[in-house]
Amino acid sequence: MRRKHLQLLAHGSRAFLLGICGIAGGTAAVWTWKPDWVDAVDDACVRRYVTRYRERFDAISREADAGRKARAFEALLDELAWVRRQDRLADIVDQCFAQLSALAEAGNDLTAAVDWMTRRVEFDDHDLLAAARLGALECRVPGRLDAGLQRLQQLVTAYPGHPTAVVALATAQADAGRPADAAATVQQALGALRSNLWTISWDAGTGIHREERRVETVPMREGDEQVFRFRIAEPLIGLAVFPPAFHSGLLEQPRLEHGGAAIELAAGNAETFQLRAAAGRAATTGESGPALGLHWDTPIPADTPLVLRWRDTPLPELAYADALLHPAVAAWLDHAPAGADPQALQRLRCCRARAALVGGFQLFWSSGDTPFSGERHATARTVPVPLPDGGAFALTVPVAATADRVRVDLPDGVGVGYAFTRFDVRCGDRVVPIDLASVPLLLPHGVERRDGRLVVTDGDPYFAFALPEPLRIDRIECAGASR
Repeated sequence: MRRKHLQLLAHGSRAFLLGICGIAGGTAAVWTWKPDWVDAVDDACVRRYVTRYRERFDAISREADAGRKARAFEALLDELAWVRRQDRLADIVDQCFAQLSALAEAGNDLTAAVDWMTRRVEFDDHDLLAAARLGALECRVPGRLDAGLQRLQQLVTAYPGHPTAVVALATAQADAGRPADAAATVQQALGALRSNLWTISWDAGTGIHREERRVETVPMREGDEQVFRFRIAEPLIGLAVFPPAFHSGLLEQPRLEHGGAAIELAAGNAETFQLRAAAGRAATTGESGPALGLHWDTPIPADTPLVLRWRDTPLPELAYADALLHPAVAAWLDHAPAGADPQALQRLRCCRARAALVGGFQLFWSSGDTPFSGERHATARTVPVPLPDGGAFALTVPVAATADRVRVDLPDGVGVGYAFTRFDVRCGDRVVPIDLASVPLLLPHGVERRDGRLVVTDGDPYFAFALPEPLRIDRIECAGASR
């Protein structure tokens, strides 16, 4: 009897081990021959696991009552207390902290807003945006100003030139009545070292994906141009250029040369993200993840020698527009104490004039007793071009309406003056030029005319003027400079 039990145990053990080997072999076969099945099962499990929390978060976000919303977010955080920074649910936890901080701030409870943001930073101490937000909140809490400024200064020291950190610190300094410190923060950031690592991706028929079919490289210099030379071992129907992180500047004549021909990348059908494109030019303003792309119909054959080139003019001030245009900084720049460095002041004033062009121009039109309104308006964003004392701009605004009055809303930026060299109202083949240096201004707000320029003196600057007669306007074209 004992021998039979031992035999049964031995046979059972062998069967169990054979089963394990079979499972292992089957698993290996599936992983080897059917990786798409494995990925599909994994994706399905993740979606099922994460989706229910995402749907719950979205439902809480739609709650109208602020109190119930806050309590629901807190309950969700309690359930996810075990989640860590690199977990799949980390994004939901992070957003819960952000939402709770925003709700507290909206309710004028800045202390609670700081507490929630502190927990967010503790959850992910690599999140610079959260750390900058925490520092800005601390600067608004009585008795926490020094701690907030210290936190923001540490961020600027750790990430010199980073737009988020620099603008947060300079803004907090200006709000605290220290515009000279704010100006010094921007001045120092203008000279910070910046990345020159560009990413080039291409489309061989499956679309442009930044993580596929790409190369990361630094440019060569040929005269005043940046140049990339390369070959691609497959036919090419599209290209995308990803500037370095937080790039801020002007790209002129970006083009791809191939086989004696050239493709202009800043064409009218260019694909853009976080940058502005005009004929032959593109500008970045320090925003995250800018991209300039283009597709064409006839493929470029594989292994064709390719040359990608443009002129790159760094304009770091565009990334610091919010700080340079802060009213306290503007007032200090225009009425600086006698001991201030005149060269530094002049440079910052020129930078402020270019930074103002990051904002948008708006045109409104009306006829008869009809008031100006959002139904009859258009916004135009320009590609700033640097000048020795400021920046140049050019705009084309479609109208397609009858009007006898036009209103121009200038970008914010106290102290910045605009000299319009051209303001043409186009009506079919007819061109009606308007001299903005002399035309009577109707009810100007935050704008004064000085020496032929329109100088911004307050927030929300605008002015209006009457046309010589009612006109059926196709479009308005204008150009000028900011100083």
